[in-house]
Order: sequence, then structure tokens, then C-alpha cells
Amino acid sequence: MSVRVSWDISTEDIEGPDELSEFIIETLNLVNPQGTRGISLWVGPPGAVREDMPLRLDLDPEPGSPPVASIEMIVELPAITHATVTGAASVRWIPNGLVADDPAFPRRDIAVMEDSGQALTTIPADLVRVSIPTAIRLAAAYARTGERPEGIAWQALPSGDANQASR
Repeated sequence: MSVRVSWDISTEDIEGPDELSEFIIETLNLVNPQGTRGISLWVGPPGAVREDMPLRLDLDPEPGSPPVASIEMIVELPAITHATVTGAASVRWIPNGLVADDPAFPRRDIAVMEDSGQALTTIPADLVRVSIPTAIRLAAAYARTGERPEGIAWQALPSGDANQASR
């Protein structure tokens, strides 16, 4: 199944789960204007606008790392691949106000780029409940079915959380 991905001011139509997985890895190798590789992605059906995309991924492959400050530092960053990707993620199913939850995953705040013209957004630890490989697997599952991914526990978003909205 095809999906549409939205991030920052961009959208891209992607042809299936394998292509979506590769797109996410490629995106994690880009350094955003704030000097990190953390990013927010929204995933939905073909032709959807962000507000109608049900799946939100907030991905930080290097939680707690300082921003890079020079081209030399960017060049020295290790490449991220499916075999080497680490980091933390928040995966939210917006229509039902749910967050993917791996109880064994250590929770921590992450910093992501939602908008290249703004400061990084902190995603609080109570929403960061899965690894990036798990987030990629869940995104691929959505791309296969168009439905909320299975194979993970989903919990209600913490009440009153400022990050509940899909933005």
C-alpha cells in the first residue's frame, strides 16, 4: 500500500513498507538546521494532509547528544543503517489518542525537529516508549495495512499532555 509522509514543510508519497523503512533511515542520516538528526514524521494514506494522518513518529537517534556545530562535525557523524540504528522514539496513533508502549524500553526525553524554522521540540519521556527499530517496524506495518499497527501494546496518552495533538 502507498502512504504519504509529512515532515517540516515537505510531503512525499512512498510506495510501500520497505520503501518507507528505507525513507526513515535516509531521513535519520540528515542533519536538520538545529544541528541534530531528531525528526517528527506523520504517516497517512495517499493524498492525506498532515491533520488527517493517523500515525506520528518522533525519532531521536542520538538522545541527549549536543547539536553539531560545524560541517566537519557533520562529516564525522556515523552513518545510520538498519543494522546500526539506535535511539528512542514516540509512536502515536492520533485517531484514538494512543501511544505505542514497550514497558521494557527505558523512557527519556528526546528532541526532534517539527519545524525547521523553530527550536527543537522536546518530546517528554512519558511519550517516548519504544526504540527506533520498533518505530520503523510499526510504520512499515501501517504501510502494509493502512490500520493501526499490531504487535505492540497501545496505551492512552497521558491526560493533559501538551503533546497529544498531532500538530
